[in-house]
Amino acid sequence: MLHNHMKEKIGKEFLRWYRKVAQSKLTDGNLIRAINTWAVSLIRYAGGIIAWKEQELQELNRGTKALLIMTGAFKFIHEIV
Repeated sequence: MLHNHMKEKIGKEFLRWYRKVAQSKLTDGNLIRAINTWAVSLIRYAGGIIAWKEQELQELNRGTKALLIMTGAFKFIHEIV
C-alpha cells in the first residue's frame, strides 16, 4: 500500500469537504454537525488503516483553522469551544 500517496489524497479530500461545509450558510450547531459527519469521519476511518504522524495531523489542523478563518466560520467554532 502506498501510505504517503493515500495520506496526501485523504488530506486533500478532507480539506475539500471541510471547505465546502465551511462555505455553506449553516448555523453554528449545524456547521459543527456537518464537519463532524463529513470531514472528521474521513480521517477517523482512514486512521484505522493508515498510521498518521502527529506532525501530519497538526498540519491538517492548521489548514482547517485557516479555512475557517477565511470563510468567517471560525467565530462560531471559537464561541462553542
